Amino acid sequence: MNIEMEDCYYYNSRGRKYPFESFFVKARNIRYIHIPDNKEVLKTIKNQLLMFRQPRQIVNKKRTYKEKRARNYQQELLVNISKQ
Repeated sequence: MNIEMEDCYYYNSRGRKYPFESFFVKARNIRYIHIPDNKEVLKTIKNQLLMFRQPRQIVNKKRTYKEKRARNYQQELLVNISKQ
């Protein structure tokens, strides 16, 4: 979970404060997140997920020979199983 922040402050290990207009944190550097009590956590998370969710585009592509052969083999197996 990468995080992008705007108008924030970074405090180093000695407590020195550095202002940033834009700040990006990689997921591997995140240890924990403090969420204020006045925020509705579930509602906020659902809104964020809806923003990133995009409908999948179904692409009509031509099947390869290997895909056709696997599909035919699967159909033959289903027919044989249904006969038993």
